[in-house]
Amino acid sequence: MRRSGTWLAVLLGLAVGLGFGPALGLSLRERGRALREDFLPPVVRLAVAMEERYVEELDFDKLRVGAYKGMLSRLDKHSSYIPPVAYKEFRGEIEGEFGGLGIRISYNAAKKAVQIEETLPRTPASKTGLLPGDLIVEIREGQELIKTADFDSVHDAVEVLRGKVGADVTITVVRANGGDREQITITRDVITLSSVEIVRLIDGEPKLGYVKLAYFSKNAARELQKAVEYLRGQGIEGLILDLRFNPGGLLETARDCAGLFLDGEIIVSTKDRNGSISLLYAHGETGGEKPPMVVLINRFSASGAEIVGAALHDHQKAILVGETTYGKASVQKVIEYPGDEEGAVKLTIAHYYTPNEVLIEGKGIKPDMEVKLSDDDTRELFRHLNSQVQYDPIPREGDEPEPAEPPEPEQETPAGGDAEEEEVEEFVDVQLGRAVEVLAQAVAEARAPASASVAEGQAATQG
Repeated sequence: MRRSGTWLAVLLGLAVGLGFGPALGLSLRERGRALREDFLPPVVRLAVAMEERYVEELDFDKLRVGAYKGMLSRLDKHSSYIPPVAYKEFRGEIEGEFGGLGIRISYNAAKKAVQIEETLPRTPASKTGLLPGDLIVEIREGQELIKTADFDSVHDAVEVLRGKVGADVTITVVRANGGDREQITITRDVITLSSVEIVRLIDGEPKLGYVKLAYFSKNAARELQKAVEYLRGQGIEGLILDLRFNPGGLLETARDCAGLFLDGEIIVSTKDRNGSISLLYAHGETGGEKPPMVVLINRFSASGAEIVGAALHDHQKAILVGETTYGKASVQKVIEYPGDEEGAVKLTIAHYYTPNEVLIEGKGIKPDMEVKLSDDDTRELFRHLNSQVQYDPIPREGDEPEPAEPPEPEQETPAGGDAEEEEVEEFVDVQLGRAVEVLAQAVAEARAPASASVAEGQAATQG
């Protein structure tokens, strides 16, 4: 049976839905003619030929998705098609919360199992004793039993494990130590991801604060403000904002984060294909004294991280330390498909420029103080930062402090014997070390004018 009519409807819907009709510089009538006469006919002819001649029955859903991916791949490296399952994950990450168990996972294809990479504190999973390396081999919800051996990717697992808050899910786990299978029932809850992953004071003189901002989710600005206020309350004289490995996120959130350290200045400007320029400013005056800052960046700092770093640098609010950033200056719009299960499209609609009107697409932002790392050292840095992550690092109101772990008893050395000590080489974050040096110098310079004024006042009094 011929189904070329179906193909035509699909392709018309695709072209209109994705906005492929508008060709630059053409009138609305000319764009419509170009779409009907130039774009669609050869594509329809190919579709009909495939339907008539291909050796097997065609799966029109897969072919349609292939068309989405193919056309978007010809635009730029940031425009892409997001499948339904991945789009659910995408929305959950951006919103910063979702219904789930509280585990980070990967798919172990060799063992045909879902592997637990991390159990997040204060989540349903953390109360069950699940550990990194444990393998999930079966998932049961109600009467349905799902074997992870049937999965193709980690997205299949996420679709099953995430779900309605309050609903039970039973997983069959093979422990990392090779133990017996164990069935564990967990009740899903709201899992909240923190954009601010580490907040701490840095030992030494002067007193400095450190904040690791992982990505720009919806709540990132509020979390960052809370962290900075906490550190200011501790009497810091300088602040290090770590944006290494930060891939970006919401443009508005990046603006709000940068605005915490600015007073109404331009944070970023965007320009679309028609040349229309939009300026994004910091929201009013934040007021208060702002301590000297260093922003840590590396080759994986992208998009929103570059917006924040460039804004603070261009307005002389921060010194950049680390490596040249990724170079992503594209503004994406997510176009959903209402009423069906087609996922979404992420389409580049504009480029952004730094306050100094620099387009960094493909070039990145160069640091003031360069500290390069090898690929191996970068991987070690990533592991080190992940090991330092603190979820909800600042105590929330009503939280009970967790009791301190008792110290390990000292091991006595038998008389006449030598203690065999296994030396573990401590990781040294050389980029952070350089940032501390640079910031300490900036603090000293900020102190100098005040010291000079006091000295001048004393001299005048004595005179």
